[in-house]
Amino acid sequence: MVVPITTSAKYRDKAAEELRAKDPAQWTETEVDKYLGFSLWSYFSGVEIYKEIMGYPADDPQWLVDVGYLKTWPLNPFDDWRPVKLLTPEDGFSAGDIVVQLDPDGGGGYELGIYGATEDTPLIEWCRPFAGHEEWADVLPGMRYMVGAPKENMTEVSRIARGR
Repeated sequence: MVVPITTSAKYRDKAAEELRAKDPAQWTETEVDKYLGFSLWSYFSGVEIYKEIMGYPADDPQWLVDVGYLKTWPLNPFDDWRPVKLLTPEDGFSAGDIVVQLDPDGGGGYELGIYGATEDTPLIEWCRPFAGHEEWADVLPGMRYMVGAPKENMTEVSRIARGR
């Protein structure tokens, strides 16, 4: 039985409720940041746990929801709460969407980022490419958060996936 990533999804959903209760013009930067951070983290956690259990990444990101690794797909508060799109850096800026950067050497590492409201949105100070990814992972204009993983899965994610 697959146990979905519920903690980050629960906080993401609570943050979404807080945003939806207001007119977008009344949203604070803190409220938006909270939602974006939990959206990115819930997706990242689903990817890593799927990869740990199955031994390979999901071919189709929707499988993460279909087979229960993600409770629900993150929604984009800047696009009328439609599902977040997965983009490449070449796609350019798109508020509230997730950008995926893969290790060009095929090493299996990757970086995920989520765009803020505008291209002028600065990256949160402590968010930087994963150690060793600086050579190929770019901090793109408007990216608010980044999280990455090397070819080897992160210890904490592996522990959670094994239920320990």
